[in-house]
Amino acid sequence: MLTRIIILRKNNYHTMSKFTPDELWKGVIEVYFEPFMYFFFGKNCRQIDFTKGCEFLDKELQKIYPPSQTKNRRADKLLKFWKKSGEEDFILVHVEVQGYEDNAMAERVFNTYYRIYDRYKNPPAVLIIYTNENPKYHPKAFRLNTLGTKLVFNFKTYKLSEHPPHTYPDNNLFSYVMETAWYDLKKNKLPDSKLLKYKTGIVQKMKADGYSIETIYNLLRFIVYHTRFETPKYLVKFENNIQEILKNDKHMSIYEMEKKKIAEEKLKEGVIKGKMEGKKEGMMEGKKEGKKEGKIEGKIEGKIEGINLTLQVIESLKNGITIKDIATKFDITENQVNEIKNSLLL
Repeated sequence: MLTRIIILRKNNYHTMSKFTPDELWKGVIEVYFEPFMYFFFGKNCRQIDFTKGCEFLDKELQKIYPPSQTKNRRADKLLKFWKKSGEEDFILVHVEVQGYEDNAMAERVFNTYYRIYDRYKNPPAVLIIYTNENPKYHPKAFRLNTLGTKLVFNFKTYKLSEHPPHTYPDNNLFSYVMETAWYDLKKNKLPDSKLLKYKTGIVQKMKADGYSIETIYNLLRFIVYHTRFETPKYLVKFENNIQEILKNDKHMSIYEMEKKKIAEEKLKEGVIKGKMEGKKEGMMEGKKEGKKEGKIEGKIEGKIEGINLTLQVIESLKNGITIKDIATKFDITENQVNEIKNSLLL
């Protein structure tokens, strides 16, 4: 059994590690949006009501500024938070993780800023995280000057190579993310033996701090696939260390964990096209079984997609997201959203 699993890992380590850096960054920001915000914006986050969650406006961002079609890809996200001052008062945050040099970077950031402002009439906060190696590359402003008419656009940046791990805040999960990225820089590259010690240490710290297995798994995806071992045998050693630390007989292998994670994400993304009728039936079933608090139980065989969608719609309604935005986000009609809302008396 052990031999079969090891062979499976060897065959899939490099295949499954084909997650692009932008995909990994987007995923970890979505999962840990609150520690992410506190890591980079500190005390300014106190005005945000994190109990209402975060809305990710990636589709809108793609309409505003299409993603790069070149081999140089970037992690681009538009986050929407609600302020504690009121339900209709919100903050937009445009985040970009840039791992390559772009001479037009500052102008592009300005153009994106203006287009977001023009679309929402709300000036977004901007954060550009530079993960490239060149210490001289660090655009942080865009300037125009025509016959005395001047424009100076300064935006918030974070140059990874200028921030070693000892400067990171304590008790913030995103510090582990940034430290992992730090060790992916060529100048900081660790040999597999030391990288194994470092990664194992993260799991030990998280376990000691009382984090759930799910939280550890979510972070491990970035740790495993962003900064990789050179040889697969160290992944096996790492997994053995995880099993020892967690002491959980039901512990999934990293490969199994990744399969589960991919399946969950496909379900989360989707509203699977071509199955609208089955989805609608599942939503109705979930609606009938639901309680006022949005807790859904009952028969879900054959309708799991629709019921999971219903749960997400209910959660979005509870978080104060508009019916129109919910319909757009989940690719369903406003009437379907209203049916769920009316049946739950929300």
